[in-house]
Amino acid sequence: MYVEIKNLGDWHGLVNAGMVKELYLISRDHVAGVVTAEGMEVTTLAISLTADAEVVKISLAPGRSTFIEVPETTDNGVMYSSEMIVEIPKASKDVTVWLKENINRTYVMLWRDGNRACFLTGNAEHGLNFSFVKSTDAENKH
Repeated sequence: MYVEIKNLGDWHGLVNAGMVKELYLISRDHVAGVVTAEGMEVTTLAISLTADAEVVKISLAPGRSTFIEVPETTDNGVMYSSEMIVEIPKASKDVTVWLKENINRTYVMLWRDGNRACFLTGNAEHGLNFSFVKSTDAENKH
C-alpha cells in the first residue's frame, strides 16, 4: 500500500514576521467587484471601485495591530468571523471625527502582514462593521 504525503508549509530558514503592517479601508458601497483566481487558495487579482471611491489608509502603531479569523460550522456551511484589532497612535481630533462620522458604514479591508502577504477581508455583499475605543492610559490612542 502506498500513501501520498502532502507537505504544507516550509519553515526552514524562513522568517515569520507577525502583526498587521498596513491597513486600507474601502467603503463596501464603493466596491464594484473583486476578480479572483481559484486554486489551492483564493488569490485576489483585482478590485474594481466606483468612480467616487475613497480609500482610507490607517496609520498603525508598530507591533500593535492583529487579525483573527475564526471558522464556525453552521447549517449553511462554514462562516468566518473576522476581527482586526488596530491601535492608532496619538488620539487626535481628525481621527476621532472620522471615526464618529463613519461608525455606521461597512468596509472592505485590504491589509498586509509582516511577511508581506496581502489580504482582502470582506466584499461588496458582506462588508465589515467596526467599533472603536479611545483611551488615555500610559499612552494616548484610539
